[in-house]
Amino acid sequence: MSGTNAQTRSFINTGYRTARKFGGSFCTVTQGIGDFFVNEEARASYDNSDIHITLRQGEGFEKFLQDNPKAFNEMEQGIIKSFPRAGDAGYSCVRIKAGGHTTYHRVFSDPFTRACYSTEATEFEYCENLVKQGMPSIEAIEATAQHFYGQEIADYQQALQQKAQGVSHDV
Repeated sequence: MSGTNAQTRSFINTGYRTARKFGGSFCTVTQGIGDFFVNEEARASYDNSDIHITLRQGEGFEKFLQDNPKAFNEMEQGIIKSFPRAGDAGYSCVRIKAGGHTTYHRVFSDPFTRACYSTEATEFEYCENLVKQGMPSIEAIEATAQHFYGQEIADYQQALQQKAQGVSHDV
């Protein structure tokens, strides 16, 4: 998205502007929303997208809002700024804008999924080290989930067992 590669620029300019009329689509993911506004090609990918999914933004969001004050209205800015870190909240907050409608959601994931998609450095490194030691990826993810979320897994399994035995318990 840097704009330095001529073929990439051409692909984005042509592809993103015409994909829908041929039944196609593109998905572009960046670390920060500001990446979509660094050059004409990146902006074209953003402007020609009907669906925008926004997760919690880092410290660069304030600068982005200063540089692009009309990107989000005041209410949207406040909501996005209030998105907590997933690791602290136990869920991820998501803003979805599609077809002119904007909605906000909380996404809850099981421990395996969290370990699989985690961007937390300690979790990623733990899993990567297991893979480097020769452990298959699926087993490494399961071991990572157990290491970081073991108590949650145990609590859930206990609640399932109690439910199967007819014991009332909130899950």
